[in-house]
Amino acid sequence: MSSPPPLESIAGVEAPSATAAPTGRSALLAGIHGMVVATSVGQVLPVLMTTLTSELHLTVTQAGLLAAADLGATTIASAACARPAGRFALSTVAQAGTVIVLGANLACLLVTGFAGLLALRIVAGSGAGIVTVACVIALSQNKSPARAFALAAFAQTAFGAALNVAIPSLNAHYGWSACFVAIAAFAAPGLWIARYYVRSQASKAAASRATFTIAGWMAFAALSIAFCAIGATWANLGGLGERSHLTLATLGIAVSGASIAGPVATALTALVGNRISSLLGLGFGSVTMLAGVTLLGFAGSSPLFYAGAIAFMFGWAVYVPYALGLTSVIDPTGALAVIATAGANGGFSLGPLIAVPAIAVWGVGAVPYLAFALLVCALGLYVPLTGKKG
Repeated sequence: MSSPPPLESIAGVEAPSATAAPTGRSALLAGIHGMVVATSVGQVLPVLMTTLTSELHLTVTQAGLLAAADLGATTIASAACARPAGRFALSTVAQAGTVIVLGANLACLLVTGFAGLLALRIVAGSGAGIVTVACVIALSQNKSPARAFALAAFAQTAFGAALNVAIPSLNAHYGWSACFVAIAAFAAPGLWIARYYVRSQASKAAASRATFTIAGWMAFAALSIAFCAIGATWANLGGLGERSHLTLATLGIAVSGASIAGPVATALTALVGNRISSLLGLGFGSVTMLAGVTLLGFAGSSPLFYAGAIAFMFGWAVYVPYALGLTSVIDPTGALAVIATAGANGGFSLGPLIAVPAIAVWGVGAVPYLAFALLVCALGLYVPLTGKKG
């Protein structure tokens, strides 16, 4: 059976030579598509949360549980499948995850009750976790991991920006589940694209040793804590927007406008790449996010909300590629990147739950202050790792 033509040649990009590394442009483009699929729900979380409460008439707690279940399932599946996935080709892993994501999202057309939707979101999240394993390994094995993750983040935020704008209109025409159908439609080509995932021949022993060093655990903890802050802020951005007197329609536009800052930031990060140190990249992303959540904390009007959301998104988009790039420096096999991504997903799903008690006592305005404290803790953990190059 002949091998498939390189994906980049189909996309109009010059194909690499036969001697090129197997983790070249085809694997990069496949990994980028997989990252978009795996994180699609998280990218539209603010508008989706508002949709679930306003159109399905779920409580804020129920909507939060759905989000946490979806993202939590992604975390558990990616962590649980990281080692078993080593027995299979990455293409097989990616295809299996895509099938699950596709089926579960389409099945949301058939349910309206909370229990049924909760079960389907757990299944969809599990599929996303399996896709995550394949795409993170593919990206971390790239010759420039920080740039590869930046390009993936560019695609993620661009997709999120488009879908955030489209959700209110899609809901009006096709019902509340239109968002999940759109995600399924984007995931479907992954059944074919999965063939371009390729695993390097790095030894499992080397991966195991690198993953469980002190530096590896510190990077894992820092990324997990930072994503607690990101998840708490992102999930409650809709509530913060309502606090600033935004409607659902204007919130979608505002979040999409803020999301545009993401692709801009990731494009700049991809251009800069390893020309700056990990400390500078992480520090700039952290400070920008800190400025964003501070503005959101004081936002009593739309302009401050827009400014805070834009700064938050810009910092987030810069922070993540350098954080994941650093894990690839600590462990070039990609094993640590998978585990750290699971930690990031876990933090992202725990963030909304951690924020619930604070919201219950002080209201949604407490979320930015919680996020500020968590981001400072994460940055402190990264400081001892700045001797790592890359």
